[in-house]
Amino acid sequence: MNEEEMDSFVQEYIRRVDGRFDTSGIAERTRLFTTITCLRGITWCAMAWVEYRMPGRTLTNESTARKLDQYLGEEFLKKIRTILKKGDK
Repeated sequence: MNEEEMDSFVQEYIRRVDGRFDTSGIAERTRLFTTITCLRGITWCAMAWVEYRMPGRTLTNESTARKLDQYLGEEFLKKIRTILKKGDK
């Protein structure tokens, strides 16, 4: 999801809750959760990337290796950086 889609999702969620419970602060908490989730995902991918390139590794999956390269690539990391910077505001 891009930033607009994430914001729209949260707003639609709040609308559908329709006052059944308190949603104050949910947009801010969602941004914080997104930041933590992105950072955790990137660090996990970095660990897995190193692990996948260790000599003698017997368990490998080419699709996973390509996905790790994609998630640690500059284009994807720039998207994450943009989301995190906007979440700081």
